[in-house]
Amino acid sequence: MREYLYILTMQSHDGRQATWSGVITPTEGATREQVWLDLRTTIAQAQPTQDQRDAVAAAPVVYFSLEPNQL
Repeated sequence: MREYLYILTMQSHDGRQATWSGVITPTEGATREQVWLDLRTTIAQAQPTQDQRDAVAAAPVVYFSLEPNQL
């Protein structure tokens, strides 16, 4: 399976931005949309409080990149 580098930036309701990045290996047949939705869910669930999880889940995406990691 192919490895991908992702970069995802979201903005909170008060204008603050946060960026997450990493390497993932999507499941066979996964779509770009599925990867994007899975990343948003994973990042939201990793927040320490329910208020933060809710805020991240509702935050608009400012930037999303998903590119093959192999050069």
